[in-house]
Amino acid sequence: MKKQARWVVVFDLWWVICREISFLESFFGNTQISTQQKKQLMKILSRSQEWYTDWVLFWNYMSSIVPISTSSQELKNKHIELICKNIDSEILKIIQLLHTHYRIVLATNSWSFILEELLIKFNLDSFIDDFVTSFDLWCRKPNWLFFKEIYKITNIYQNVIYFDDKKDNIRVANQLGIKSVLFDLNIHSSNDLLYLLNKNGFKIL
Repeated sequence: MKKQARWVVVFDLWWVICREISFLESFFGNTQISTQQKKQLMKILSRSQEWYTDWVLFWNYMSSIVPISTSSQELKNKHIELICKNIDSEILKIIQLLHTHYRIVLATNSWSFILEELLIKFNLDSFIDDFVTSFDLWCRKPNWLFFKEIYKITNIYQNVIYFDDKKDNIRVANQLGIKSVLFDLNIHSSNDLLYLLNKNGFKIL
């Protein structure tokens, strides 16, 4: 099949390529956390633009709420280890095959150190052409500025499809003219992804 240079597929990372890990498990392990502390942590995660943008600021927030005995670097390493275990290998295979025919973009709310490690461990830049990340833009989905950056990259293409697991993200992307489809590893499989791609004209074989 001839490569469609003017066709592009955009993927979210969490719950599209990687099963998102438990925040509390990843960062605090067996540390006892009170109900009040949990509420404070979740308030920060839901409201702060620094979540998935500035690791140092985020770390300072967390450690001010729950004393953490391990170092920042040790927590980073543990977080990366859990993420790598939760990458869906079948989805990655599909993306690699898609890359032989189409341009691929990864658009994610994520810290820089996560992407840097994934680039090394999974050789992502060999089959992903562009990266749109919260740490580069200093904003996170569903902020329309994030999707405006996706639009800048993809609006020159004849056919675009974007996969995300969050309905709010799908809504904002569609409003900006980015054709978007809900895909969530909680309820979908790699076969579902193949079906959705084929339904929208994106074929591997």
